[in-house]
Amino acid sequence: MRFLILSANTGGGHNAAAAAVQEELSRRGIESDIKDSLSFISELTSDFISWGHSYLYKHLPRVFGHAYHLEEQHSSQLIYESLALGVVKYHEYVVTHDYQAVICVHVFSSALVTEEQRRFGKTLPHYFIPTDYTCHPGAGEIEADAWLIPDAELTDEFVLNGVPRERIVATGIPIRREFSAEYRKSEMRRKLALPTDGRIVLLCCGSIGCGRMNRFVPEFEQALPSDVTLVVVCGNNAKLYENLLETTSHRTVVVGFTDKMADYMMAADICISKPGGLSTTELLAVGVPSILVLVVPGCESRNLEFVTARELAVGTENWEDAAARTVELLKQPEKLARLRQRVAEYPAGNGARLVADYIENDLHNK
Repeated sequence: MRFLILSANTGGGHNAAAAAVQEELSRRGIESDIKDSLSFISELTSDFISWGHSYLYKHLPRVFGHAYHLEEQHSSQLIYESLALGVVKYHEYVVTHDYQAVICVHVFSSALVTEEQRRFGKTLPHYFIPTDYTCHPGAGEIEADAWLIPDAELTDEFVLNGVPRERIVATGIPIRREFSAEYRKSEMRRKLALPTDGRIVLLCCGSIGCGRMNRFVPEFEQALPSDVTLVVVCGNNAKLYENLLETTSHRTVVVGFTDKMADYMMAADICISKPGGLSTTELLAVGVPSILVLVVPGCESRNLEFVTARELAVGTENWEDAAARTVELLKQPEKLARLRQRVAEYPAGNGARLVADYIENDLHNK
């Protein structure tokens, strides 16, 4: 058995979800290939869309949010028509490979598969996995065997957007198994060479970034209680990494790109992050209380609304307020403990397993 997993080159979250599904399938002895759906148009198109998405996200977040809001109100055909340019190439690819199903972790990918089905007839069973706690614009216009959504409480939202209720299955967002592992905080700190005494605040910003931290971090460091170590994960932002090494004291640990995000989350007492669908799910699975900063409106606005409505995180829209909320929580251990308990009770971390369970069973019954 072999599956095709289609992602899109628009940020790390979708690719992380694809990798999580692939990891779970591999555990079951099922082979799979991950492909960028945009590359079926052309590699140049994929690179351009990726660059444009990242540029708007980093430098024009309000424009990004406005475009997303417009798409929610009235879905544009421009993206769909652009994806349609890759349909023939995609069809030629799937008919020359021995796949039993296609799994899409981006609405662009499912739109491509939908158009291929309309032109050539159904080639493969098609499963769509939304990676945010909302119904993405266009999700009701695709044709899939099932929509494997993040939470059952989102069912009505998907139905209102045109998704057949009988094809909606709540599985959770797929994340890597390492985020669901049992752990001891002290062991994680020793593993990462972090202080084993005192408290740790983790500040992380995803694969694209979420705002300018070069001026915020030094001031934040000074505002934290004396027993707190601040750990800042800069990811691929080399300029920020170098800047913070020069402007922070020994109380701040500056980390560049790392493949140990699960370990850093497990070592922390509080995490400050952006409300991306994957990063939010990872934090919930680890069980660390979090403060989520809405730097870029759009689908992350919906993620923030979902978790704060259920008291699973503290939400804010600027770094200064995030700093104040963090200090407040550190000074109120009972409030922090209640937040940690709420997070521990939320069933995150099983998404990849439930996705694979459903697809295997559905294919068996076809």
